[in-house]
Amino acid sequence: MQRKGALMFSGGAGCLLLVALAVSRPPANPHIDPAARLQAKIEVPSQVDRILRKACFDCHSSQTRWPWYSQLPPALWMVLRDVEKARSAMNFSDWPDPLGKANRASGLLLAVCAVLRAERMPPARYLALHPEARLSAAEVDTICSWSQTQAAHIASLRQK
Repeated sequence: MQRKGALMFSGGAGCLLLVALAVSRPPANPHIDPAARLQAKIEVPSQVDRILRKACFDCHSSQTRWPWYSQLPPALWMVLRDVEKARSAMNFSDWPDPLGKANRASGLLLAVCAVLRAERMPPARYLALHPEARLSAAEVDTICSWSQTQAAHIASLRQK
């Protein structure tokens, strides 16, 4: 009798898991307003754009490439949480206006360099599954040089 109950429970749990797998899909990426993108607001050289796309855009843009494992709970939930948190901190697809929100725009640019230099981004658990996102010292220097130059440019616009 006890064995039958255990089988029914495990069968029910298995059915729930199959339903969860069947309905779990990563969301569609949000619509991108081309005028709101980073590249529309400030100068982004092609080399910088390539580095940002390689290491940052999956989480910090509305151009997420959802990996196969993001279709499996609970990985889906973890990835969704990480992407939502990352987009709320900085979203290259919805960049603040350097004239209207100069402090925010320049602060984000300086933060990009700071987190890369501190090796806080990309996070280790992301790099474990996406080793191609690992940045070399030269790539970090390229991003930092660009971001600091752009932040200084925004500051000079505010003074005019």
